[in-house]
Amino acid sequence: MVSSKIELLHKSREISNQLREEANELYRSGNLLKALHGYTLSICYAPEKTKALLLGYSNRSACFKELNYAKSSLTDIASAFKILKEPLQDLTDATEIKKISQKLVDRKERCDQVTDSSHKHKESLNNFFTLRKPNLLIPSAEYYVHISSNSEMGRHVVVSEDVKPGIQ
Repeated sequence: MVSSKIELLHKSREISNQLREEANELYRSGNLLKALHGYTLSICYAPEKTKALLLGYSNRSACFKELNYAKSSLTDIASAFKILKEPLQDLTDATEIKKISQKLVDRKERCDQVTDSSHKHKESLNNFFTLRKPNLLIPSAEYYVHISSNSEMGRHVVVSEDVKPGIQ
């Protein structure tokens, strides 16, 4: 990656664009972690209120999405939209702005779906593992679970009710 050849602490649209293009190649080849690093460097070198900064956040959000980091993707999408709220020094073409905005909107919707379903899944698991009537003697067991012991089976757990499969 060109990062070893660049000037330190110097904002540069050209360096930012070069880093982003290299990250795009890594992204296309499936090397998402290196692409993520490249997009992050591109963002660091991009001057404020430029297309380079906007595309850095936009592309990194796509990379985060591919890595299944929906929340990080949403954070970068929000940063990109914040940049789009103000006039950019080097992006005035309304068609291009609309195209970038639409990609961000589409990606945001996909990330929202993932985070919503993840939240519902966690809620479902929490409900599944919540005891309806906890047993006072056996932690993490329902009231109808008992410990029994005999010479044939040794110590074992028995239930005093018919237990149906699934959530009750």
